Amino acid sequence: MLLSKSLFSTLFLSLCTIGVLSAQGLIDQGESFFKEGKLTEAMEVLDKQLETSWIEAELKAKGYYYRGMCQLSLSDEINTEEASKEDQETREKYLIASCYDFVRAGSSGTSWGALANKQLPVLYDTLAAIGYNYFDAAYADGNSPGEKARWAAKAKPFFDCLIAIKPSDYIGYGMRARAALEIMDAINACNDFEKAGQFYTGSLPEIPTPNIGDDYYMAASLQYIHLQEVEKALQTIQSGQELMISEQARLAGLQSEMDPEEWTELNQAFQNKWTDLEDLKQDLQFAQSNVSDTQLKAFEQALAADPENATIWAAYGQMLESSDPAKAIEAYKTSLGISKRVYDVNFRLAKLLIRLGDEKVRQAGAATDEKQANTLQKEADNYYEEALEWMDKAHLLKQKDKAALDALIMLSNTLEKEKLSQKYQALRDTL
Repeated sequence: MLLSKSLFSTLFLSLCTIGVLSAQGLIDQGESFFKEGKLTEAMEVLDKQLETSWIEAELKAKGYYYRGMCQLSLSDEINTEEASKEDQETREKYLIASCYDFVRAGSSGTSWGALANKQLPVLYDTLAAIGYNYFDAAYADGNSPGEKARWAAKAKPFFDCLIAIKPSDYIGYGMRARAALEIMDAINACNDFEKAGQFYTGSLPEIPTPNIGDDYYMAASLQYIHLQEVEKALQTIQSGQELMISEQARLAGLQSEMDPEEWTELNQAFQNKWTDLEDLKQDLQFAQSNVSDTQLKAFEQALAADPENATIWAAYGQMLESSDPAKAIEAYKTSLGISKRVYDVNFRLAKLLIRLGDEKVRQAGAATDEKQANTLQKEADNYYEEALEWMDKAHLLKQKDKAALDALIMLSNTLEKEKLSQKYQALRDTL
């Protein structure tokens, strides 16, 4: 026998009412278990009921709130100082799960959501601390790229939580981007670096933070290397430089309120970040420039007529730096083979090798697998080693030149040549 429409509707509403009452009873039971300290029993009841999609918002928020509280309480029961590795991992799972339950409850706009939101600030700090610890562990001395990736992968879920708690959190996006880089996820890293910059400008911190310049730098590097979008990368650099200038101006207004040493350090950091972005911009502009056939033919004719002219070879190398770096290196070396004691040619050759090394480092950061990243990093180190040799020759020709010594200190530090770095630093300190 077929039911009439009205009878069917009445029956359906009755079933829904029974379902809601059943959900109410189970969630109330979960609340009761929680208050009695029966956390496991409470979790079982709440897990079962929260799988139902049609519970009303207020009731569902209550369920998420109490499940979050259960998980938070279970995490508190684990003594972090005495916990085994397995217990520590269990604690972290509870903390992450409680975060998402509180966020779900908080998004409901209900009174239970308001209670859940009160738990989030402290939970944010706890999750951030764990994520930072794992990320710092990635950079322990002697870690291989694979070990770095494993530690970064452990850190990433905690940075995911920071963003879940604060969807416009530039710190969370910046840290998640760095973790993504270590696990060879260049596209998501690029997206998160971009968001970090956007959200920073949308909610400026009380004290200007120069490190946001690194996020713009990394976003532009990845846009260029991984996405091959030079124009977009240049726009990102411009936005980053504009932010550095405006934030440095804001910092100037805070000078009287800050510790003088702290203010000076921050002010210099802003200038350094701006310079880093400027150097990257010049590299990208080099990559865009072209040498005309007419210019090439003119140099080729001049060299054919006077092949032992060191000055022409040096000028030829300078012209080729952006369009054909390999030929530029050959031209500089040919020039120096004819006339070794020319500071500018030694210096320019070393700077070109540094630029090529920097390019390989950026490519390593955007690599999609560990083997490729290791190969690119090795190529970068080879460029830096050769640059060190030529820059040292430039320094010997002009021993009071600060630019050469600064470059030698940087190269020594990059290549982890501590004694050599100390030697050049001692010479630099006398100038």
